[in-house]
Amino acid sequence: MASAPPPAPASAPPTPAPDAATADEAPYSGCAHYKRQCQLLAPCCDTFYACRFCHDEARLEGERDPRKAHALDRKLVRTVKCMRCGLAQPPQQACAGCHTMLGSAYFCSICVLFDNDDKEQFHCTGCGICRVGGRSNYFHCDRCAACLPLNQRGAHKCIEDGLRNNCPICMDDLATSRQEATKVERCGHFIHAACLRVYLKSNYRCPSCQVSIVDMHPQWRMWDHEVAMTPLPPEYRDRWLRVHCNDCGQDSDTPFTALGLLKCRAPKPVGAEGAGGDDGGDEAGGDEAGGEEAGGDEAGGEEAGEPMTMQQWLAPARLHPPHWCGSYNTANIGLAAQQHAPAPEPPAALLALHAAQAEAGAEDEDDEDDEDEDEDEDEEDDDEQPEGAGEEGEEVAGMPPEGAAPP
Repeated sequence: MASAPPPAPASAPPTPAPDAATADEAPYSGCAHYKRQCQLLAPCCDTFYACRFCHDEARLEGERDPRKAHALDRKLVRTVKCMRCGLAQPPQQACAGCHTMLGSAYFCSICVLFDNDDKEQFHCTGCGICRVGGRSNYFHCDRCAACLPLNQRGAHKCIEDGLRNNCPICMDDLATSRQEATKVERCGHFIHAACLRVYLKSNYRCPSCQVSIVDMHPQWRMWDHEVAMTPLPPEYRDRWLRVHCNDCGQDSDTPFTALGLLKCRAPKPVGAEGAGGDDGGDEAGGDEAGGEEAGGDEAGGEEAGEPMTMQQWLAPARLHPPHWCGSYNTANIGLAAQQHAPAPEPPAALLALHAAQAEAGAEDEDDEDDEDEDEDEDEEDDDEQPEGAGEEGEEVAGMPPEGAAPP
């Protein structure tokens, strides 16, 4: 005999759309990234999120399994949900059910972007994404693949697809990041403005190409004086090194210094301002720069080996001739490409000053050594006290305390 079919389960009441606002709740206003009245259905994981950044925080940055980590491509979103009535529908600015403006200030059907805050948003076809700041204030550079301020039209250095890279400091994507990206005028690389402000507190070179991105002329002049006031021993005065300059892009020969500061002696590129100025490129000199014409020992007007006065030794024309690049933003690439005459002999006054400083330093070291020896002797004396000796009033092993009767 066949068993009777089980009774049909009672139908469950319809479940309201998650996160949809009810009459007793405060109206939905979006997330920390965007103010809007809708959520996006992520096609990659079939879940509603307030925006793509909320999705990426949960499924990319917060995902422990690297095989499951993924980002949301906002242009693939085909369904949004009104957070007032809970109706799922294709992306559009007004809800098809309750006619609520899902993005009252801005809506882009290409990027599926909704926003209730007016930020002068506009969609750039060249960039392929939405920008803020007003279309009339920017122009699109096809080579840089970026929207730049109007005052940089024809006056900026182009880098191919410069914005389609990661920030060299935080490694976040520059093109899609909500942080402001700034273009370094000297070399043309893009960096997050906030990252650059922190970076420049301890660095002066572009993290991508090592070009000086701030005016270093005052620092170069200080280092010129420090190098001049630190003469080398005679056996090192004929040692020259080959350096590559990160500012002018040329190679040149420069004297060895005890401070490790190597100055570029290549000819200043035509139209450049030297270290920290405009980049002249490799066309201005190349590897041939750095010979005797690029700044030998004759720069100070004195022949090699002839003693100078302190005034001649520290003369600006000798320390940084105007035809040199003069940058210390260099890298040592080996020994000099050719033989050079030894550097001129330092002034007698400078040598006497250094001899006096060396003598004073030696005396200080001797005084410190004597003090250390005295301390060591005192410690040895303390260690060699006779057995049973101790501090006054202290009970010592093997001796009765003062005033105590013997056993």
